[in-house]
Amino acid sequence: MVEYFSKVAEGISIPLVLQDHPASTQVSMSVPLLARLVTEIPSIACVKLESLPSPPKIAQLRGMIRDDCTILT
Repeated sequence: MVEYFSKVAEGISIPLVLQDHPASTQVSMSVPLLARLVTEIPSIACVKLESLPSPPKIAQLRGMIRDDCTILT
């Protein structure tokens, strides 16, 4: 996942939105993975967190990512 998103980020010049929506993708990203992606890929500007239950995941993620990265639900 990290390699994939890194390659996407290298190939474009606009900010990225990292979406966690297992209901449509069949992929569930853990909080440590989301935090790693945001930390290692500076062009990720926003995380759209739609996995359930969202509130605990948001609270945990908020303390692990950059202040300039927004979390949407």
